[in-house]
Amino acid sequence: MDRMKIRGRKMKDPNVRDWRIEQMIEQLGGLGLGSSFTYTGATRIVCKSREDGSKPDRSLVTDAGLIDYQVGIQFKVNGKRFWKMVVSLEPSDTYTVRLWLGYTFPRIARSGEFGKVLYEFSDVYCDSLQDMVEHIYDLAVDEYLGGFIPLGGLK
Repeated sequence: MDRMKIRGRKMKDPNVRDWRIEQMIEQLGGLGLGSSFTYTGATRIVCKSREDGSKPDRSLVTDAGLIDYQVGIQFKVNGKRFWKMVVSLEPSDTYTVRLWLGYTFPRIARSGEFGKVLYEFSDVYCDSLQDMVEHIYDLAVDEYLGGFIPLGGLK
């Protein structure tokens, strides 16, 4: 797991991740060439975990368009400039996978919303997590980019 740099957040030591985060990374195909991270062109990978190790509360999308979750991984994906994939662990030990579009500052100032969820799939089991992340990415590339994946992202 040393090939990609993953930043820890809300943890005392960013080099030590919760076992649930380690498990999520493995269920996403690990950090090698066959992973969802490579498939989506992931950058800025951030892990979020509860320090007490307890079960997370259900994740949700706020009125301002932000995703509130307690245990999960988020990463920027290749495509539109502000696309992020968020994989959150739910209390039922399943996952919710969301593709989120962040808004620019002028739009945030105008509307008070930070972004919107383009795709959301809940109750995703561990054995289909990698396939679901890649499926959502494919759907977005087809719908919003006409099937073309740009190099370096779009504005």
